Amino acid sequence: MKRVLIRRPGGHDALELVQEPDPVPGPGQARVSVRAIGVNYADTIVRLGYYEAAKGLYPMTPGFEFSGTVDAVGPGAGAFREGDRVFGFTRFGAYASSIAIDQNKLWLCPEGWDFPECAGLPGVFMTAYYALFHAAKVEPGETLLVHSAAGGVGTALLQLARIAGCKAVAVVGASHKIEACRALGAFAI
Repeated sequence: MKRVLIRRPGGHDALELVQEPDPVPGPGQARVSVRAIGVNYADTIVRLGYYEAAKGLYPMTPGFEFSGTVDAVGPGAGAFREGDRVFGFTRFGAYASSIAIDQNKLWLCPEGWDFPECAGLPGVFMTAYYALFHAAKVEPGETLLVHSAAGGVGTALLQLARIAGCKAVAVVGASHKIEACRALGAFAI
C-alpha cells in the first residue's frame, strides 16, 4: 500500500509518500481498499503540528474520512463482506491506499453515490449532527443561525436543520453563496 507520512510537522515538504505492505485486519476489523478521501482544514493543521490531538503521534498519517471497497475482514468481523462499498471515519490514517479499521466506524455507501461523495460525508455531517442533536438538542420549529453556511459543516447544518423541522438563517461571506444556501433550506440570508 501507499500512504502519506508526516515524520514531523512542517510545510508541504513534510508530506512523504511511502510504500508498505497492506495492513492485516485484526479482530472485528475490515480492510478497505481506499478509493477517495476527504481533505479537511484539520488535515492542514495536523501537517503544521497545531492539532492538539496529533501532538506526540508523529510520525503519522493524516486523514479523517475515506471511502472504498472492503477487500478483507478480520476474525469475528461479520458486518461487512469483501466487495462491499463503504465509507468510514478515523482519527488519522485515511491518506492511504489501504486501511484496516474497526467495523463500527464503517457504513455502506448509499445506493447511487460515488466514492468521492461518500468520502466527503463523515467529517462534516458527523460534526453537524453532533452539534444539532447532542450539543444543542434542537427541536422542530426552532430557528437556527448558521455561520459560514456555505462551507462543509454549514451546508450539512442547513440540510439537517430542514430534516429536523427547524428554520435556518444562513450567514455567508459573499453574495454568490446565497442561492446555494437557499437551495439547502435556509429561509433568510
